[in-house]
This record gives sequence, C-alpha cells and structure tokens, in this order.
Amino acid sequence: NILMNDKFFDVAKAYILYREKHKQARFIRERIDYMNKYSQSHDNAATSSETDANANVTMKNVANLEGEVYKTTNRIIQRQRMKDKLEQNLVETIISRQEQEAAHTPYNQEMREMKSIEEGNVEVLRQVIAEPVVGERGVLSSDAVRQAKNIAISMITLASRAAIDGGINAEIAFTVCDSYIRMTESLSQPEQIETVMREAEYKLAEMVRQLKVKEELPHPLVKKVKDYIFCNLQSDIKVSDMAEQFAVNADYLSFLFHKSTGKTISRYVLEEKVKAAESMLVYTDNSLQEIAFVLNFSSQSHFSTVFRKIVGVTPRQYRDMYTMDKSAELSSQS
Repeated sequence: NILMNDKFFDVAKAYILYREKHKQARFIRERIDYMNKYSQSHDNAATSSETDANANVTMKNVANLEGEVYKTTNRIIQRQRMKDKLEQNLVETIISRQEQEAAHTPYNQEMREMKSIEEGNVEVLRQVIAEPVVGERGVLSSDAVRQAKNIAISMITLASRAAIDGGINAEIAFTVCDSYIRMTESLSQPEQIETVMREAEYKLAEMVRQLKVKEELPHPLVKKVKDYIFCNLQSDIKVSDMAEQFAVNADYLSFLFHKSTGKTISRYVLEEKVKAAESMLVYTDNSLQEIAFVLNFSSQSHFSTVFRKIVGVTPRQYRDMYTMDKSAELSSQS
C-alpha cells in the first residue's frame, strides 16, 4: 500500500515491469536449480527427499526437466522473434502509407453503416453503402481475392455485432455471420465476395427491423385493456375486474400493460378520463362538478387536481383558454 502512494508510484510501476520482464528467466532458473538438486541427490537419501518423495532419482527425471527447459526457452525465443517481426512489419506499413499519402476509409462512414444495422434502417444502410468511397480500404493481403475475403470477414463480423446491439439474439447473429463468411470462402471473384458481404449487412439490418416492428405491435391483451377502459370511462375501473373478465392474473396484466406502454393501467385510465374531460370542457356547457361526476372522479377537487397535473392548467383555465381562442377566431372572420 505504501508503494502505491503517489510519491512511490513510479517506483512501484518500475518494479512490476521488472518483475514481469524477468519472470520467464526466473522460471528457467528455478528449473535448472531443481535439476541440479536431482543430479546431486543420488548419494544422499535425505537430500533426495526434497526432490523425490521416494528418493528415487533417475536420469529420466533429469532428461524430462532438460526437455522442459529447452521447450520453454524455445517458446520464449520464438515469441520474441515473432514480436520483432510484427514490430518491423508495422513500422514498414506505416512508412509505406505515409509515403503514398494514403488514408483509410473514414471511420465515421463505417460507423454510420453499423449504426443503420443496429437501428434496423435498411434504407439508410443502402444510402451509406452507395456513397462515394473516400480513402482506401486497408491492405490485408497482396492477393486480390484474399483481400476481398478478409475485408468481407471483417465487415460481416462487425455487422453481426451491430445486429446484436440492435436486439438480435447473439447466437442467431453469430450463425448468420458464420454462414455468410463460409459463402465468401467458396467464391473466387472479388465482385461476388463483395456482393455476399453487402447481402449479409442487409440481412442483419432487416432482421433488426423486423424485430423492432414486432416489439412495437401491442400484445392482444393490451388492446383489450384499452378498449375496456374506453368503454368504461364513466365507471370505477379496476384492474381486478379486467383480469377476471380476461381470465388472467391481475399482476401479470399490470406488468404486461406497463411493459408495452411504459405506463401503469391506473395512469392510463386517468389520462383517458382527462382527454374525455377536455372534449366536454370545449364542446359542452357542463359544469366542472357535472364533468367530475360523469367521469367518476371522487370529487370536483380531485378532478381539478388530476386535470392540472396532466394538462398543466386547471379545467376552468382550459375552458377559458378555448373560449378566448374561439372568440378571437370569430372576430377575425367577421
């Protein structure tokens, strides 16, 4: 904890880096020390027990350890050589693109493609794809066919992830991705490969679109609830009565309605009653008390409180506003 204080952070960081750097070297050193113990323990049973529970040290044990050290050392060397080669290749690629003054296709264009898939907007996707290509795609292979396949693999994979973000089941999206990528591998013309790549994008975008349309369709029970409320605005509407009529659990009905509309049933009832009240305030001469009674509010005060909470003005103010607007309209016509 002391080392991680601001004052000693650099020291702690240096220590951690040093420890990681020499971790493999320590591993090899430990194996060599262990081998030395093996080779020195055959004359002393007490010493040999440290390395072999049966004090049975054999050349086979040593040979196995020697092979282990050799394989570990070889892996380290091969890994470092690969790392050096990758670094060299990266530097050469950067220098080459700088010399050619070549820029990649803009990132925002790619993101707009993926966003249209995530939103299920097939038309926007077509528009983005049809845009003039600015910049150049990355060079992933010196062979034109392999280049097209690598690009297709990258784009189809990105498109499948965008579809998942749009709500498509991950396993389904992965399966679509696998299917279209396998199709590209069977082709030998870059134009055909690009066609498959685009079809994969359209397919995934269309899947998201269909999912969103399906989610927007109300559940049949939700429509029944709305119809029931509309026909019974002048009554005391209870969830329990609707649940009994529709032969479902009341809690389930409330949950389903809220999930579909984002509102509770009681809130929806009050909003519908207020809508009816608005019409009555404008097109009838009924008093506020009469309107409250017709719509089954407990009192005129309760009606006014609910109305103001939802509309923003009192029922009387609402009626006066409409009367003033109507008078002004009549005056202008005359």
